[in-house]
Amino acid sequence: MGLTGQNFIMWKGDDRIIQVTIEDASDVSGFTAKWHMAVDVNSPKLITKTSASGTITFNGNKVLISLSSAETKDSVTAIPEGMYYHELELIDAQNKKAIAASGIIDLKKTLVGRP
Repeated sequence: MGLTGQNFIMWKGDDRIIQVTIEDASDVSGFTAKWHMAVDVNSPKLITKTSASGTITFNGNKVLISLSSAETKDSVTAIPEGMYYHELELIDAQNKKAIAASGIIDLKKTLVGRP
């Protein structure tokens, strides 16, 4: 069953590792994963991460999604501050797919700014 309400705050230009604990599995290292961020579930994907690209890794029952500062800072992207939907899909060794987590990211502008 997917974890809903996986909400968090993130500041534009932060390097961030999003950690999702899969509570009904002891080890997901044999899985593949996809993670997406968009304005809402009906909007185009703004950021995509995959285990195939190495931007998603596994540690036991934890999924670690790596975001770099360049993906949200002002001079590189047109992603403004605001609320965004995110979703994590896991695919097991038998190719069974499941949404493992979803929620809202509150992306905030910083006082220091990150040009």
